[in-house]
Amino acid sequence: MTITQQELLKQAKDNLSETYIDAVFELDISDRIETIADEYGLDTQQTDILDQETIYLLLGITNSPEFTERLGDIAEIENKTLLKVITAVTSKILKPLKESLESSGDSESSASIPVPPPPPSPSAGYGGTSDPYREPADN
Repeated sequence: MTITQQELLKQAKDNLSETYIDAVFELDISDRIETIADEYGLDTQQTDILDQETIYLLLGITNSPEFTERLGDIAEIENKTLLKVITAVTSKILKPLKESLESSGDSESSASIPVPPPPPSPSAGYGGTSDPYREPADN
């Protein structure tokens, strides 16, 4: 059985304020994730992982460094694209959520919105990969 975003939010309701949950529902995160995925050429599996990990981040199931790491490792998004995807998630989901909470007067919830760190920068000496034993990819 697959747990949907809405079901995850309902399960986390005990730990999150009503204002926070309402703000998350109003954002229509799935549409925003689809837009980000289309913009950066993510495949279906990568899009699903981005969707799931974003929800986990918003629910506090994962933290910001784990979010970045899991997108790189599980979704296998390369660092250049990963940086752009994280920037897009921050600007298209996290920032609007924070602004919505601040405008509703829920400053406590808005202060707790996570901001993912950028992925580690690739080593320039190895053709953009972090593994010195790996052949550089032709992009």
